[in-house]
Amino acid sequence: DAAGGAGGDEKSTKLLEALAQLQEARGEPQHALDIYMKLKRADQAFALIDKHEDLHLAIRDRVPELLAFDRSRAVRMLVGAVDTIAPAHVVAQLRASPRLLHVYLDALFDKDPKAGAAFHELQVGLYADFDYPKLLNFLEQSS
Repeated sequence: DAAGGAGGDEKSTKLLEALAQLQEARGEPQHALDIYMKLKRADQAFALIDKHEDLHLAIRDRVPELLAFDRSRAVRMLVGAVDTIAPAHVVAQLRASPRLLHVYLDALFDKDPKAGAAFHELQVGLYADFDYPKLLNFLEQSS
């Protein structure tokens, strides 16, 4: 159909959104999450994750993708889910993105200074590079 173009994309998007809602209604939130992430629908993806905590296991290997959607919501979620998404697992995925790694570890430290204790040496360099004014406070609290 020659007139399909952008309208076809919009129709496909609406169909995928409907499919995501159907998947969730059928009790398959992971499939719904995959669709929302493909569509880059951060609000729906995070709402689904908040509603179905068992999705933490499904997203534990998608940390950079989540941070790209909505950094502050992803960091809050990751910091609140340290029991299912271990800080070491997050750090391993963020090593190639030092600024994001700093944002995550800083939030983790603010919530619980002991939760990321294994990474305090790494954090010294990250604070020096990205948030020097907080370095002294970090050193005082982490020792």
